[in-house]
Amino acid sequence: MRSVLAAARRRGGLVVLDLPRHLDEAAAQALEQADTGLLVVPAELRALAAADRVAAAVRIRLADLRAVVRTPGPSGLTAADVARGLHLRLAGELAPEPGLALDAERGAPPGLRDGGPLARFCGRFLTEAMPPVVAA
Repeated sequence: MRSVLAAARRRGGLVVLDLPRHLDEAAAQALEQADTGLLVVPAELRALAAADRVAAAVRIRLADLRAVVRTPGPSGLTAADVARGLHLRLAGELAPEPGLALDAERGAPPGLRDGGPLARFCGRFLTEAMPPVVAA
């Protein structure tokens, strides 16, 4: 894992990894090489408790962990409430995206729907995380 990620980083640009909730050795190595992590959490009390355990394990290996909150939740928690409860910076929130599960079943990558909630979040986040390079 370490050599694969090192090679990807040398090429520049963005490397996106989807890691499991329970960190194995490969996931731990990936986190140690990451600049920023996003923890996706539904705006639900039970999910908040589970995400808190994941965040505690991740924080040991990654300093910049942020929350992405799936809203709305059944209990009225806001995205800010969830991020605050996790002691994480709020990277953004995701509204439901109709058809996302069906797309996944068909093998289509997420975020392809122009103007969909996931595409909008990714566009905003990447603009912040990787601003365009301006030639001097």
